[in-house]
Amino acid sequence: MGAEVAIAGLVVSSIFAGASYMEQREAHKSQVRAAESQQRAIDARNRMAAAENARKRRNEMRQARMARAEVTADIAAGGGAVQEGGSSTMRGAGASIAQQLGANLSFLDSQEGLSQYAAAQQKDAFKHRVQAEGHLTRASDYSAAGRVFGSASNLANKYGG
Repeated sequence: MGAEVAIAGLVVSSIFAGASYMEQREAHKSQVRAAESQQRAIDARNRMAAAENARKRRNEMRQARMARAEVTADIAAGGGAVQEGGSSTMRGAGASIAQQLGANLSFLDSQEGLSQYAAAQQKDAFKHRVQAEGHLTRASDYSAAGRVFGSASNLANKYGG
């Protein structure tokens, strides 16, 4: 009778261990799909940020052109000659506008670089999280298998002799 109990315990334990293993596999697949979805969302946000940055760059250049045109109009309205090479006032104003445009564009470039760096770090974090979850799942699987064989051994020792 003891051997039959040990075998029945081993069979039941194996069934539950198998079910546990299958559920852990499905959980891991779901975690991977969730991480992939999160990565797609990050990529979409990055594309939106890049489009916004391009819009800001175009706006900065448009504002610089408008400021340059306004300076030219002001000098012409004041009786100054607007000619090739221009007056020192016009050259100074144009240089100031160009310098401000350069500073604004440089700032936008640095912001874009930081945004790309942050996105890359988020991508790595998701990748490592999924890997860690996979390791934890496998560790749990091995633990469940060990418990099955431990239970079978205990039952065989207790009822087998």
